[in-house]
Amino acid sequence: AILLISLFRGNKNLESIVGIKRCDVLDFVLLAFQFLLLIVLTVINIVMLKREYQVKLDNDYQFVKGDIVWDQRSIIKFTIFAVIGGFISGAVGLSGGILFTPLFLDFGIAPSVASGTSMYMAMFATLSSSILFMFSGYIIYDYSFWLSFWAIVGTALGITIIGNAVKKSGRVSILVVLLGFVITASMIAEGIVGTIDTIDQVNNNENLFEFNAYC
Repeated sequence: AILLISLFRGNKNLESIVGIKRCDVLDFVLLAFQFLLLIVLTVINIVMLKREYQVKLDNDYQFVKGDIVWDQRSIIKFTIFAVIGGFISGAVGLSGGILFTPLFLDFGIAPSVASGTSMYMAMFATLSSSILFMFSGYIIYDYSFWLSFWAIVGTALGITIIGNAVKKSGRVSILVVLLGFVITASMIAEGIVGTIDTIDQVNNNENLFEFNAYC
């Protein structure tokens, strides 16, 4: 639904597939509907989590390490961090998986589950972005297929090698160290790219603090 709304609205690089002009009344209606839909989905998920948690309590469920106790405090904390993480991800282009993996670990989720869940979440965001880029004509398909093939190979090798290492050593901390390394490397790379872009803007006499008009 969110992807369809994005295609209907369009953006500065993609014209609306139904001919809606930027800043038209219908454009703002779709924007408001998008926010409303996200709020409704959030409320529905919160209600479902609270019901599931209450059922576990009523049936004397024995919580184990890695289970999230979905009490009021945890739900509020997770929702706030999810909104902040989503905003940062959209604002600076960081992967949601990189931002949410530390959050999952903070909630006591097992590193393997935290990593897998983050990748699962990132899959939907990446797929949506890919479809938008496809409609914008920004995808080089031969390069994309080649890169995707080796990404799949690398993922399969990584899962196999790291999985065997964790099983043999019995130390899940290996995943934590790798996740920490990847997150740190991503932050450094993002900082370097941002610095280079800033230097280019300064050399081109661009105003770094100027906001572009929404319309």
